[in-house]
Amino acid sequence: MRLLTIIFCLLSFSLSSKAQGGYVSFKDSLSGQTILQGIISEETLRNEASFKWMNVSLSNYQPDSLALKLLGKQKDSLHLLIFLGTWCEDSQQIIPKLFALLHTANIPKEKISLLGVDRKKKTLGFLSESFQISRVPTIIILKNGIEKGRIIEYGKYGNIEKDLRDILQEL
Repeated sequence: MRLLTIIFCLLSFSLSSKAQGGYVSFKDSLSGQTILQGIISEETLRNEASFKWMNVSLSNYQPDSLALKLLGKQKDSLHLLIFLGTWCEDSQQIIPKLFALLHTANIPKEKISLLGVDRKKKTLGFLSESFQISRVPTIIILKNGIEKGRIIEYGKYGNIEKDLRDILQEL
């Protein structure tokens, strides 16, 4: 049943967002920051001048080897649904490292859905409500279309790789 809900939500969201261009961009009335709401891409984050945080140097970053191994073994059946706030400091710190990990594990971009939310944690098409998003970033791990776990903000350990390892080891 959960799989049908996910498919319905994704279809509804993609249909409604096509009419709106995938995402909307606006200035935050509190900070003046650019907020993206809707389906976005890593390239959009990297190319938007306001999001310098996405292009931080991660040359010293060493992804967790077990997380890489587990991701690599299951990459064909996994999908990551990532809710983030472009205005959110937690998202700004976590998302670049997450993408570094995903790139190192050779996760295809088709296996990653990136959804921007506003300050009320809402995205276009009611997808954030369907997945009960209350904090960002929230990383939802789906296997064959079924949610297997989620990491909210910094997770249980303060290290998303450890949380990701725990979820993937149970699969």
